[in-house]
Amino acid sequence: MPATLRLYEHPNFEGRSLLASSRFSRRYRHVSIQDLGRSGLNDRLSSFRLATRSEPRGYVLVFAEHPTGNLHEEYPYHNRFDVYSIGSSNDLDLRQISSRMNDRVSDILLIRRARLEVAFFLDNERVKRDLVEPAVRQIEPLARAANSRFRSIRVGQVATRLVARPAVAPNRVLLGINMDFDVFVRRPVNRPVDGDLEILFSVEAGAAGAGVAFRFRGFRFDADARRRVRKRVEGIMAQILSNERIRRSFERSLADEVNSFLPGTTLEGAYVLPGNANRYRRDATAYAGDQATSGVSIVFVCDNV
Repeated sequence: MPATLRLYEHPNFEGRSLLASSRFSRRYRHVSIQDLGRSGLNDRLSSFRLATRSEPRGYVLVFAEHPTGNLHEEYPYHNRFDVYSIGSSNDLDLRQISSRMNDRVSDILLIRRARLEVAFFLDNERVKRDLVEPAVRQIEPLARAANSRFRSIRVGQVATRLVARPAVAPNRVLLGINMDFDVFVRRPVNRPVDGDLEILFSVEAGAAGAGVAFRFRGFRFDADARRRVRKRVEGIMAQILSNERIRRSFERSLADEVNSFLPGTTLEGAYVLPGNANRYRRDATAYAGDQATSGVSIVFVCDNV
């Protein structure tokens, strides 16, 4: 789908500008903080124009910079965001982006939409209740068998998000799950050790439904814990995360959850959106999200467009 996206520094298409895309033929087009910075538009964007030569169908997503700044390159789709829909018109002229995003945009995604697709929303509570906690219940006896010092894991907050590479293949998407947890071990530890774990999921769409693979990206523990205790807990966690049965349990849990929702049809592709895509409108301002880590939608394409 040929398209031209031009970004402007000021409202009403004035000031410095950047021609961000001349073709919109792939599912995604990412305009990064580096792209905007080279044109002097990082945190200075106020309006944009998207012109197409065919039926557009898609979204323009604008993201604010990560609140801590230095984490933005690794987690670009992390903070508040707005979604604008490319709907019934061949052009999308936005003379003024929302006041909460004006002069705050550091990343932009263009996403092409298919004619027939279905969105599966993974909110944080659902991920915690239906995926993480059942997996932890399976992990605990395996961990106790692997290391006699291990007692239990208590899951805290869970955050589901897009990752820095939203489109690795037309039929495969990546999403990340971060979870806070406490690890309880036997003596000499008298209190739980706080930790944070990051999991990277790959979801692939195919004729037989959705397949899932995942890997642990890493974990870290509270620096206030005594070094000897932290090292011991890190050793226990390393044993847990290298267990093949545990890995397959995580993959099976997410695959079962997704496939129970999908229609009985061949899937042609997939992409991922922040927030609940079922609430997106098809024209004008579609959706406003406070945090891109409040959940993600895996959108499965049911036709080859």
